[in-house]
Parts: sequence; structure tokens; C-alpha cells
Amino acid sequence: MRGATLTIDGVDVATTPLDGPIELSAGAHLVELRAAGRESVRRAVAIAGRSETRLEVELREEVVPRGSLRITSTLPETIVEIDGDEVGATPLAATLPLRAGAHTVTARRAGYRTETRRVEIEEGAEVELHFELRRDPAAPPEHLGRVRLRLPNAPYLVRVDGETVLGLDLELPVGAHVVSIEVTDRRPYEGTIRVQGASGIDVAPALTWTLDARTARERAASELRAAGMALTVAGGVVGLGMVGVLAWNETEIARTDSRLLTVNEELARCREMGWGPACDAYEAEGRTLERDQEMQNVLRGVSVATIVVGVLLGGTGVVLWASAPSDEAIDAGARARLRLGPGALALDGAF
Repeated sequence: MRGATLTIDGVDVATTPLDGPIELSAGAHLVELRAAGRESVRRAVAIAGRSETRLEVELREEVVPRGSLRITSTLPETIVEIDGDEVGATPLAATLPLRAGAHTVTARRAGYRTETRRVEIEEGAEVELHFELRRDPAAPPEHLGRVRLRLPNAPYLVRVDGETVLGLDLELPVGAHVVSIEVTDRRPYEGTIRVQGASGIDVAPALTWTLDARTARERAASELRAAGMALTVAGGVVGLGMVGVLAWNETEIARTDSRLLTVNEELARCREMGWGPACDAYEAEGRTLERDQEMQNVLRGVSVATIVVGVLLGGTGVVLWASAPSDEAIDAGARARLRLGPGALALDGAF
């Protein structure tokens, strides 16, 4: 190994590699070889007069007692420093190997109070350190921004970085935040939002129905379509049926009107020529035709009214059919609709 220092009887005499043998007086000697990052090796050697002794030494890598430190935080993007050196931001992907002994750990993020702790690392042990930074009431305005959550009109529960918050218009420090949302009949939602400044952002998370809620809405939509189909068919049958009746009745009305006109003309001539048995027959037939006219006019009104009812039933059925929500509309109904305001950045489901 190059660069190792050779000490004989407490005196540094050479550095490896050696140019050749080292001459020593006969007798016992203490030989030591050391190098940075390696374990030192000491050997007692007895040298006989006029002889050569060969000494082979292996410098093993120095073993430093170590442990590990796991750092967690409910707040993402928390800067972590250990003994003054920045080691990363939460969430940290792995534990940190550290020399055994005492260490100073600092967690900081803009808008929050910096927190410093002392931790003792033991050899071979793993220590976990959890930080829950608190908001800094004296944080400058440039470190804060606004978030407006858009949720459906239903009972809800919102947590930001593990803490329950009230209301949907929130003031938060800039940077990333973990938001979890629970809304009635929707599946719990969790995601990360990034507050970018004082202009604020509008966030409408992509909520989805629970299985039971979605099944109930699918069933209701199916029943609405079935009702619409039934009304449409019933209205069509009634309307078309009465159109046929009306057409037949109009033909009968025309025939009756034509015959009544003929009867009235014959009755008028009969009266001019003198009343006779033929006039009685015409008069009786006229009264019968007038009664037929009354019945036919009633049937005409009923037919028209029934056709109107059929059209209304069919139209109602079409409306019900068209208003039954599709699968896409059912899914969209789980979320809130965004209304953008001036100066607001809309993030629809941008968690």
C-alpha cells in the first residue's frame, strides 16, 4: 500500500513503498505501520545478527462505529441539516448513516419556526426523529399564499399537513402541502398542492363516489330511463291510436254533414209541396243525424284531448330519458364545478 508510514521503535523511518531492506541492529524491535483510514498494525520483531527478516503486514480499513437516523415530518419540503450540513428535504427516501455519538439536527422551512434537536446515535442502532413544525406568526407576507378549495355541497372534513382546518379559504406558507379531504359519499382523497404566492390558487380535487353511492346513482339513472321509455311508448300508443280514431271520426263527420244537408234540402221541398209521409221520414232522419253530429263532436274533442295527453306523455318520457345522467355525468357529479375569479389560477384535480 502506498503512503503508509513505517515507524520503528517509535521513530518514523520511511513511507511505503520502500526502496529496499532497512538495516537494524540485532535484537528486539517494535515495528508499526499506519495510514489514513486504516487500522494501525504493530509487530514485535526479533532480528538475528547478519540475517534478513521479512515482515508482511495488511492494513485493514478502519472501522468507525456507526448508527442510522430516520427523519420524518408531516410537512413536505422541510429542509434538514445535521451538524450544520444540509442533507435533504422531507420526505427523505432513506435512513441516514451517522457516526456514533451526539449530533445536532435542524429542520426549517419558510413560514414555519425552525426547530433544532440533539440526538444520540448508538453503534448499530436506528433512531427515528419526527418534526412537526409550527407556523411562524411573524412570517413575512411574501412567504404566504392563499388556497381556495372547491368542494361539492356536502359535509366535509379537510386536513392540511395532518391538521384539521376550518373553512375552504386557507392561508398557507408557500411551497408544498399534503391535503386530505373527506366528503360525504365520496372516497377519501389525499394529494399535494403547491402554494405559489399571494395571488392564490383554486383547487377542485378529483373526487370519486364510493361504490355504494355510485351504484345508487346508476340505479336511479336506470330507473329514470326506464320510466322515460315507458312514458314515451305509452304516449306514442295513445297518441297514434287516437289519431286513427280522429281520422275515422272526421270521415264520419263529413258523411253525416253531407247527408244532413241533403235531408234538409229534401225536407224543404217536401214542405213546399205539402206535408206527407215522406216528410215525416226525412224529419226523423234529420233528428237522428243531428244526434250523430253531437256524438261525433264529443268524440272529436275527446280524440284531440287524448292526442294532446299522448304527446305530453311522450314528451315527458323523452325529457326523462334525456335527463337521466350518463356514467360520465355521474362521475362528474362527485366533483365541484370551478368558477374562476380574477387573478386566480384554477387547478381542476391538480393534486
